[in-house]
Amino acid sequence: MKEKLGRYAENPHQIGWIEKDSSYKGPSVLNKQLLGPALGYNNILDANAALEVVIDLKKVPSVCVVKHQTPCGIATGNSLAEAFEHAWQGDPVSAFGSVIAFSK
Repeated sequence: MKEKLGRYAENPHQIGWIEKDSSYKGPSVLNKQLLGPALGYNNILDANAALEVVIDLKKVPSVCVVKHQTPCGIATGNSLAEAFEHAWQGDPVSAFGSVIAFSK
C-alpha cells in the first residue's frame, strides 16, 4: 500500500511517499502513530534503525538512541529506566533531538 508521507521527504520542499506491505504484522515504524507531529523521511529512517536494534535485544530491557541513522547510545539494564539512562549517557549531546526505541 502506498501513501503520502506525513511531513515531508528528505527535504521540506519535497513530498514524500511510503510503501508498506499490509500483510506484515510484526513491529514497524509505519504502524499507527500514537502522538506527536507527523514524522518526516529522516525521522522514519532513524526510528527504523532504532527499532531494528531493540528487536535484536528484545529478550532483555534495552534502549537504542539514534540520530541521523547512527546509534549514539545502546544499552541494556535490569529495567528500561536503567537501560535508558545508560543509553542516553552514551552521547548525551548527540542524543538531543534523537529517536529513542525501547524493547518493551
